[in-house]
Amino acid sequence: MLAHYRMNILILYQHSQTHSHWIQSAIMCITSWKC
Repeated sequence: MLAHYRMNILILYQHSQTHSHWIQSAIMCITSWKC
């Protein structure tokens, strides 16, 4: 059960990393007006 919980945290962490990367590129796009 604990191992399954760990895997979920790892997936959630990776998902949040990719999501924050998308947010960063969106901010870069808006601030540099290169959409």
